[in-house]
Amino acid sequence: MTRKKCALLLLSLSFFFLSHAQEKKSTKRMEEEVRIAKEQEAASHQAQVKLLDPSKQPFAVPGSALVPLKVTTPAGAMITENDLPKDQPLMLVLFNPMCDHCQKVATTIQAHIDLFKGITIVFITGMNLIDEVKNFIAVSGVKESHSVILGATDMDLSSKIFMSKGIPQMMMYNKDHILQNTFFETLNIDSTLHYLRK
Repeated sequence: MTRKKCALLLLSLSFFFLSHAQEKKSTKRMEEEVRIAKEQEAASHQAQVKLLDPSKQPFAVPGSALVPLKVTTPAGAMITENDLPKDQPLMLVLFNPMCDHCQKVATTIQAHIDLFKGITIVFITGMNLIDEVKNFIAVSGVKESHSVILGATDMDLSSKIFMSKGIPQMMMYNKDHILQNTFFETLNIDSTLHYLRK
């Protein structure tokens, strides 16, 4: 009987120590997972701060001058900031041709185009989407003219001004081509015109 009790006691103690050792391993594993998660969160936060840091995107800060432009139209023409009318307000619209919000903004601008008289509007997408611009024109009803330009640019320009807060990203420049404000996703005609004429 005592042998059975001793064996049972040894077996119980073995389970206890095994369970305790397993618990320690689980705790260490969890601590390691928490440490890794914290490092990843810190790295993500640092990347976000870097992205929002005005010194990383000096052309996206109100009060900054117009970024040097190189926009290729669907017809293959190259437009630079020097080709835009001087002493005239400018609105850059960073868009994706397949985006519903972008199409609605373009439709709204076209519906109120008379209010944008004397203002140049440049729609810019990524070069990889240039083939979609003609479809965007057809769907949105926006009409190309000397004051409404649609085209594409490379990642170098986009990285200097695209803020990843939503598209379309509408940047309002006054007649001196100084950035006044930026709106995202929806267009308020009165506010937009206010900043363009500032």
